Parts: sequence; structure tokens; C-alpha cells
Amino acid sequence: MNEFKATNEVGAVLSVRLVGKGSGFSIEVDTRRGVAKVVKTKGRQVRYFLNPVSVFRLLQDMGIQDPKVSLSRSRPDETGPVRRLDRSEAMKSAHEARAILAQLKASEGDDQVPHDEVMLESQSIIDAA
Repeated sequence: MNEFKATNEVGAVLSVRLVGKGSGFSIEVDTRRGVAKVVKTKGRQVRYFLNPVSVFRLLQDMGIQDPKVSLSRSRPDETGPVRRLDRSEAMKSAHEARAILAQLKASEGDDQVPHDEVMLESQSIIDAA
């Protein structure tokens, strides 16, 4: 997004196009150097927006007032998975770690496990996700 904003601020953005694909939108930017697509920070994959309001807010924040819209591949009735799998897996790991900690607390007694050891084990479970 920072690159898009900087490109627009120096006047290098010629036009912006919202491209419908499935139930979402991507943003294509015509610049003096050619066509660019707005991408995710991680992985540099094309960023798709499922909520048109968030796209409109983003464009307004960038100072884009007259985007073009292409709906030829748009399928608004299509629904796909909305949940983020990476967060889902992280949450499952966090719950597993919490369960392990609960078991350790329940079994407190003579064979207590040092705090640092428990935290290292919990962190390794979270990192493995």
C-alpha cells in the first residue's frame, strides 16, 4: 500500500481499475511504467477485497476519486472461505498450549516443571503452527 500511495502522491498514477473476480475485487493501477496490481505485503500475492466498502475507503484515503470498474468476471453470489487459515491454525496451537499449561497447573506438586521450561515448550508448539 505504501508503494501505491507514494506512486499516487508523485502523480505517476494514470488510472485505477477495480477488477471483479468471484465475490471479490482486486485493484489494478495504470502507471507511467505500466500496469501494476495491489499486492499483499506477505508473499506478494494479489490482494483481493471481499468487502467493496473497504476498497472504496482505501481508494478515498489514497485520493483516488474516479476509479474504473470491471465486473466481467465478478460473481457476487459466489461465496468462498472467508476465514484466514493461518490465524485459524495459530489459534488452535494457542489453545493446545493453554491446555498443556492447565494440565501442568493441575498436576502441581513435588514434580513441578520450571517455568522457563514450560514457556519454551509452549512457544515451540505455537511456532510449529
